[in-house]
Amino acid sequence: MKIKIPKDRNAPVRVIKEKGDEGYKKAESGYWVRIPEKWWRGALKGLRPVERCLLISLRVWGARKPTKSQLARELSITRKTIAKNLKILKRKGLIG
Repeated sequence: MKIKIPKDRNAPVRVIKEKGDEGYKKAESGYWVRIPEKWWRGALKGLRPVERCLLISLRVWGARKPTKSQLARELSITRKTIAKNLKILKRKGLIG
């Protein structure tokens, strides 16, 4: 456990939990969809509507990787369609 003391006396002291401490949780990092912002719009142009909606939903979910069921419920399509389009997007290199 680390204690970070700020230079400003009015700021609160931060307690940083390390691996092995009680209540330690590994931080989720990175986006599941790895598309740089500068060509995000250009990358969406060549996709079918379902693929486009899927990429946007994954971007909204952020660091957490949603299940196929959650995506299917959100987009009102079947899990089979989600699985098929995820494979296509992986082949195109748009998701990790």
